[in-house]
Amino acid sequence: MHWHADYILLWQEPARDREVLFALHYYFNTVGVWSDKYIATLFTVVSIQISVLLFHIFSGKETNWLFDGASLFLVAAVATLYKTKLLPLIDIIPSITPPPASQPLSHYAEALSSLREVANAHVLLAMALLGIVLLQCGKFYSERLQERERNEEVDARLLRRLRQLQQEERSKSNTEPPAMAPSAGGPDAST
Repeated sequence: MHWHADYILLWQEPARDREVLFALHYYFNTVGVWSDKYIATLFTVVSIQISVLLFHIFSGKETNWLFDGASLFLVAAVATLYKTKLLPLIDIIPSITPPPASQPLSHYAEALSSLREVANAHVLLAMALLGIVLLQCGKFYSERLQERERNEEVDARLLRRLRQLQQEERSKSNTEPPAMAPSAGGPDAST
């Protein structure tokens, strides 16, 4: 995703020819020319992410089901968006040749609408990936909070046990009669 190109195509109306030409060249040179590399890169990233999320989900913690399950849902949404929206557009882009700088963009309106769809899909992908990052940050925070609560609970148990042991020692020392000290002469001295 290229913020400058996507900004030009999506949020700037009317776009100037020079800026639209920049976006057209960008998408032609990245997604259009290297479409196989683009598809392979996205497939690799999504495959790694799905593998990691599935591993975490089945590792046994409750928080993994919530955060990693929601992240997996977003990855599935990204894959669906990619399959239904981006792949057909990526097939169209190599047929679009960028016009020379002297030629007006008026007859490239159909190509421009396709590029806007690609930019729109890229923004949706970026938002979904941001959602995944935020979910993983929430998972990290939740795990750290649970760990801190667990540590506080263990400390409280140890403190209670220590107080109980001290109380038992005090009650034991209070109930036992004091031991008789041997006399100076002792029993052996009289015999």
